[in-house]
Amino acid sequence: MRITEKMIQTRVFKGLQASAERLSKTHRRVATSKNLNRPSDDPVSASRAMGYHRDLYILRQTIRNAEGTDSLLSYTDTILEKVNDLVFDLRNKTMLMGTDTVDREARKAVAKEIEIMMNELLELANTQYAGRYIFAGHKVLEPPYRKDLAIDKIPYKEDIVNTSLSGNLNSNSTEPYIKQITVFDQSNNPHTVKITFEKTENENEWKWTSNIGSGEGILRFNANGSYANVSSNSITFPSWGTKISDGPPPTYNDLVVNIDFSKITQFGRLSVLELSTPQTNGDIEYTGDQGELKLRVELGKETLAINFPGTRIFGLGTSESADGLFKIMKEIKSALEADSEDKSIPESEYSTKIQNMLHYIDNEIERLAAIRGELGVKMSRTQTSLENMRTLELTLTDELSSIEEVDMSEEAGVYVATQAQYQAALQAASSLLKLPSLIDYIS
Repeated sequence: MRITEKMIQTRVFKGLQASAERLSKTHRRVATSKNLNRPSDDPVSASRAMGYHRDLYILRQTIRNAEGTDSLLSYTDTILEKVNDLVFDLRNKTMLMGTDTVDREARKAVAKEIEIMMNELLELANTQYAGRYIFAGHKVLEPPYRKDLAIDKIPYKEDIVNTSLSGNLNSNSTEPYIKQITVFDQSNNPHTVKITFEKTENENEWKWTSNIGSGEGILRFNANGSYANVSSNSITFPSWGTKISDGPPPTYNDLVVNIDFSKITQFGRLSVLELSTPQTNGDIEYTGDQGELKLRVELGKETLAINFPGTRIFGLGTSESADGLFKIMKEIKSALEADSEDKSIPESEYSTKIQNMLHYIDNEIERLAAIRGELGVKMSRTQTSLENMRTLELTLTDELSSIEEVDMSEEAGVYVATQAQYQAALQAASSLLKLPSLIDYIS
C-alpha cells in the first residue's frame, strides 16, 4: 500500500486534534471541578445526576417544611403550657372561693382577678408566630378571638348624632383594636361601621379610623393614662341624612356622628381593648374557622396538620351558646360578682354553684392534656423524620458528588500526563512533517 505525504499529514493532524481534545476536557474538569459540564459528556451519568437533583429538591423542601413545623409546634407547646398554668391557677382560686368561710369582699376581689386572667387568656389565644395567628384556623391574618364585638346601634334621629365610647386601651400592645357600631341612615337602613384603634410611634397616642365614611383622628392620653384630647371626633357619612330634594335623582344631607372619647383610658397592664357603651356586654367571640394547615413533613404523600383551631383549646367564647375556657371563666366571674352584690341569697348557695364549676375546669384540664399529648406525638414524629431526612440528604449528596464532582488530586495527575502526551505528540508531528520529499532530491 502506497503511503502518500497527504495521508501522513492527515493522520498527524487527527492525532494532534484527539490529544488536544483530551487535554481540553481534562482542563475543563480541573477548572470547573465538575465531571459533567453538559449531558453529552456522559449521558448515563447525566441521567442519574438529574434524578438525584430531583430527589434532593423534594427532600430539601420537605426538610424546610419539617423545620418550620418543628418550630411552630414547639412554640405552640410553650403557649399551651402557659394556658395550662393559667387554668390550674383558675382551679385553685375557684376551689378557695367555693367555701362558706370566704366573705363577699374576697369574692369580689377574686372576680376582678379572673377578669384579668380572661384578658391574659385572650392574649394567648391571639398569639402570633411569624406574623400569623396560630389558633385562627385558615384565617391566619386576623385575630381569632375578639372582645366586645357586640354591636352598638345608633338610630337615626337627625343629621347630627352624638354617642360615646368608654373602656381601656393597652399601651403595651402593638395589635390594632376594633369596635363595631351600627349606624342607621334616614331610611332606617343599618350600616356596620368598624372603628379601628392603632398605636402610633408617639407615646400615649392612638390613631382611630373608620372603614366607612370620612373619619379619623389622633387620640391622646396623659402620662397617668387619663384622656387628654382628640384631634377629630366625628365621622361623616355622605348622603345619609335628611332629603334635600326629590330630584331626580334625590339628594340628601350628610350624616355626622360625633363620638365622645373622654371616657376612654389607657393602661399598660390591660391586655385587650374594652370599648363599650351601655348596650354592649363585652362578650368574647371566636371569629376564626376550623381549618387545619397541613404540610408534608415526611417523604411520601401523607401530610400532617400543624395547627390547632382555637375552639379545640379555648372554646367558642363567652356567648350563651358557647363553651370552653372563656365561658367557664365568665360564669365563675359572674357567680362571684353576684355573691358580692346580692346579699339576700345565702352564701352557701353561691359556694355550691362555684364548687360545681370545678368539674368543668377539670374537664378542660384533661382536654388540654390530651391536646398537648397529641402535640407531643406530632413533634416527635416531625423530629424523627427530620433526622432521617438529614441523613438521607447526606447520602444523596455524596452519591451526586461521586457523579458530578472531580477528585482534584487524581485529576491533576491526569492533566499533567495528558499535557505531556500532547507535547510529545507535537514534537512527533514536527519531525514527521519535516520528511524529505522528491523535490528535495531533484534540486
